Amino acid sequence: MKTNIITTKTTICTLLLLLLFSTSLNFSSATATVTCNTITTEAAPCLGFITGKVPSPPAVCCSGLKQIVKSGTTVTDHRAICQCMKNAIKEFPGVKEEFLSQLPKACHVSISFPISSHTNCNT
Repeated sequence: MKTNIITTKTTICTLLLLLLFSTSLNFSSATATVTCNTITTEAAPCLGFITGKVPSPPAVCCSGLKQIVKSGTTVTDHRAICQCMKNAIKEFPGVKEEFLSQLPKACHVSISFPISSHTNCNT
């Protein structure tokens, strides 16, 4: 029981730190309309899946991912989304690449780039 409370507190603290971190990293240039803060907020419910703690992403995770994809209408938006996701991935402890790559398919979402910490966002 104590371990679950500690894990929950650690996860909450990590999410709060990530939110603060991503707020300071706004990759929206003059033409980009997507912010890292928005992406972090929409993607946060996916944490259980991308760390392998739950077998499938919850509906709120998938709806957030769909909203992120929908908000990216230009190449600049897609690059900003990609870079924000890469930065967020680095901040979440325990994220597993194999679950990241499965996320779009698990949510039935088509995204223009692979979700990975190794993705080149400029291509």
